[in-house]
Amino acid sequence: FVDNFDMPAVDDETVLQLIKEFPDLAAFLMNDGVRNILNNLKLLDKLLCNIKKIATLSQIGSPGETHLIDFIWQEEIENTQYGIQKGAFLKIVAEKQADQLLSGVSTADFDPANISMADELKKAGFIKAEQQKIYFTHDLYSDWARYQLLLAHSEDLASFLTSKIILSPLWMKAIRLFGLNLLE
Repeated sequence: FVDNFDMPAVDDETVLQLIKEFPDLAAFLMNDGVRNILNNLKLLDKLLCNIKKIATLSQIGSPGETHLIDFIWQEEIENTQYGIQKGAFLKIVAEKQADQLLSGVSTADFDPANISMADELKKAGFIKAEQQKIYFTHDLYSDWARYQLLLAHSEDLASFLTSKIILSPLWMKAIRLFGLNLLE
């Protein structure tokens, strides 16, 4: 068992060091909204993994958290082989997880055609399968999948959300991201 690790706040000096080390990230690091998420080590890891492609995103002007999430989702899910199917599978798992307040979704809840992407997503590190259940490897990924699901239902969002337990903490994070997307 590992004790909790408190990530120190990212101060201006740290941001300047990061910009010096990773100049392609300057547009992100200068944005106060993004600076607040730098304490999330998983998101910072994803940002650094995609640093070579991130320059195009910096052209937005003042890219925010959802720009980064959308970019990573597109690069690591949608722009890969079977990307549409992978994205759809992640959204289904995330929706079942939130609707049923589960940490893992039973593999029996999927027909063979839907679950075919699970192995690819395991290799990519987004999910894991244990004891006949599918889990996200990080809660960030499940939040992103639910956020992407809300984006997919943006035209009928009110009716979609009325069918959900929106007071679930699992839906609240996705709703926050959707609202942030509107603001950005």
